[in-house]
Amino acid sequence: MIQRIIIFGKPGSGKGTQAKELSRILNIFHIDVGSIIREEIKNETEFGIMAKEYCNQGKLVPDLETSKMITIFFLKNFNKLRNGFVIEGFPRTLFQLGFLEQTLEQNNLKINTAVFLNISDEIIFRRIKKRFQSEARKDDGNEKAIKERIRIFNSETWKCIEFYEKKGILKRIDGSKTIQEVLETILKALKS
Repeated sequence: MIQRIIIFGKPGSGKGTQAKELSRILNIFHIDVGSIIREEIKNETEFGIMAKEYCNQGKLVPDLETSKMITIFFLKNFNKLRNGFVIEGFPRTLFQLGFLEQTLEQNNLKINTAVFLNISDEIIFRRIKKRFQSEARKDDGNEKAIKERIRIFNSETWKCIEFYEKKGILKRIDGSKTIQEVLETILKALKS
């Protein structure tokens, strides 16, 4: 079966790490929306300039603009998506979820597994602090922005998780374990 996976989790939960590993092991395309947005900011594109203001405050880039940017990315990479993918950092709102589901449906594709990396806020703050020290990601250095990202996750992204839970394709994973333990749990869940 071709795997089309979404990974959900609060900031610092390990979404990116697990998505990279799943991409490598399953030989599927990795879509890291956060990195795409950071690249747009770095290149100072029109989207990037606008996105920077939101990201610096820990807020989500408006749905419509994010969806347009993802549409362009999907169109450029559509052949890769047909062979399977793992996406992280999107969707974060019901609007984005509706866009994603509609875009996939129009192209006879669908998500077959949603993974939720469950982790405590205490561990999140420790991981983000460590990541900021090692990678110097600007969005990780602002505690107020991190709290806002967690608040948005709890109020907005959680609704996306509930959507996939109702569809019966959500896998809840304890994200507090080691990278390898989490990966093995995800791979086992994908087989069930």
